Amino acid sequence: TLRPHWRHTFSPAWSMQLEVGGLRQLYGEDLSDYWETATRLSVIHQYGYRSELSIAYQPKHIWYDDREQFDAAGVAMPGTSLYYWQHEVGAQWRHHWDETRHWRTTNRLSYMFNQDNGSGYFDYNRVVFTQQLRWTNPLWEIKGGVRVGWYYYPVQQFNNEQLERSYVVVDLRVERRLGKYWLLYVNAEREWSMSSDPVEEYNDWLAGGGVGVEF
Repeated sequence: TLRPHWRHTFSPAWSMQLEVGGLRQLYGEDLSDYWETATRLSVIHQYGYRSELSIAYQPKHIWYDDREQFDAAGVAMPGTSLYYWQHEVGAQWRHHWDETRHWRTTNRLSYMFNQDNGSGYFDYNRVVFTQQLRWTNPLWEIKGGVRVGWYYYPVQQFNNEQLERSYVVVDLRVERRLGKYWLLYVNAEREWSMSSDPVEEYNDWLAGGGVGVEF
């Protein structure tokens, strides 16, 4: 992956950032490899104790090596190639509540429309809201959050109704620094997935831990 960016500061409070990116994903034999390109334009307002309020727009293009288009009934169309166009707009508010920046909240809201180059079978609308609370000092960092997402598919159906899917994810991460470079961490995540198609409904737990190094 490659994602350089350019940032221009208009004043101490206002700036604009442009990112361009390219990615090559290699899966092997089981899934289709793909290329991805994206451009992201952000307008950023800085205030207070390094707090930021920003809005952004990102178009993305994804094209697959081997995947085929589907017709409106969900049947593969041999001899075709599949690619996606995605358009996403979003806003983020990252606020430090004290001068030493021990406490920080981050709120994100985004809307994305995915469009395929065929019948529209893979088209969907997605809305995601994220809320995170973080506390940190020189030795510890603790952060927890919740993420809520909703998908609507204008072409796909289940039981003669348009397919919809939503999810809720709650997560927690605790990190302990060990000297200048090393750290220990544990994290846990709980997810609930709801859908008009029962096959896509599930609940799960994920927990882990490890050792990290920063340099």
